[in-house]
Amino acid sequence: MNRFTTIQFHVRLGLLAVVTLLATPVRSAPAGGLAVLVRTIDAEAISGRLVSFSLDRGLTLENHATEETLRIPSADVVRITTDAVPDDDRTNVPLFILSAGDRLIGRPVDFAEDMVTIETTSLGRVIVPMERISAYVTAIGRGTAWSERIEQLVNGPVAGSDVVLLANGDRAAGVVLAIDADHLVLETSAGASRLPLDRIAAVRIVAPPAPSRGGLSARLDFADGSRLRVAELSWKDAAASARVFADATVNIDAGQIVRAEIEGGRWTHLAEVTPISTEQIPMIALDWPVERDRNVLGGPLRVAGQQFERGLGVHSRSALTYDLGGEYRRFVTSYGLDDDSGPLADVRVSILVDGQVRHQRDGVRQGELIGPVTLDVGDARNLELIVDFGRLAAVQDRFNWLDPALIR
Repeated sequence: MNRFTTIQFHVRLGLLAVVTLLATPVRSAPAGGLAVLVRTIDAEAISGRLVSFSLDRGLTLENHATEETLRIPSADVVRITTDAVPDDDRTNVPLFILSAGDRLIGRPVDFAEDMVTIETTSLGRVIVPMERISAYVTAIGRGTAWSERIEQLVNGPVAGSDVVLLANGDRAAGVVLAIDADHLVLETSAGASRLPLDRIAAVRIVAPPAPSRGGLSARLDFADGSRLRVAELSWKDAAASARVFADATVNIDAGQIVRAEIEGGRWTHLAEVTPISTEQIPMIALDWPVERDRNVLGGPLRVAGQQFERGLGVHSRSALTYDLGGEYRRFVTSYGLDDDSGPLADVRVSILVDGQVRHQRDGVRQGELIGPVTLDVGDARNLELIVDFGRLAAVQDRFNWLDPALIR
């Protein structure tokens, strides 16, 4: 049975793809629970010890400052951050990009029945259906610091067939049938070929859309750089378990969780909302598209020495307009010029609600982190975010909207 037959089989039966964990990682969380920092929809950051958390029952937290036990509904939790340290030195480890934005940092070790077994540091061995994999970057490909060709292949438009980018720059198109510890099997019009992984830089795979989720879910970021969205999450002290998509319940060492971000609650990240109007007017003929969850150059969002996971990267002059439809109560954001902008950068920032200026600041310079700014948008129809030229026009004006969100 080839990969396309397997995909059709799953679709006909209405099954959802599952990810199965085979082993637990070596590193363990300390006994007695984890110290965490909790961000709520009120833009409040609470430091404490996590007693328990589940998507259906909410968060129980021992507040470090007041020694009180707090109970917070899951829909009011934005993210839970632990003191686990991400391992940034993982560029020599292959990357699997899954549908819906999930990713696993690890090496393929086995393939059977259209399932790839991936060895990760944070999650142990993970079994992933081929139909869930949308791209694969080998250790060789990652060692090139994500060259422009690999970036275009992985994040560009999907072709009609799978594409393999070889380490020498050549390409091969066909259907990827298998990925194991040493080889990738590619079927072309000339037949099936086994390509050694040490000759491959990256692979783009035509994958069906990920199944949509209703209700609350959690996006878990792990110390090794892996990321998984889970439909159910139960977390008590230093141990956690989750349901990944259909029916696979997995045990997770909470000491490997860097961040848990709650999705589908009252907090909606603006990076997940498509603006009804995007206006970008450069001083010279340069195109600066809006970047989601990274700065306008494609790098991390950094302002005043702090790095942010969520936000929008733009360049002056930029104007983004969103349709609120009267569905939200508040808008909240921080902002600033990216640390890569330069000392000459200078912008005016304006936030308009239904055409009325509700927040404005002139002369924003590099090194300034502004916010959080919170605005009442109850019953409002439109929200506009404008970054205008400063004293030196568009020179170095690389700007970040940080953690912008709409709150129901």
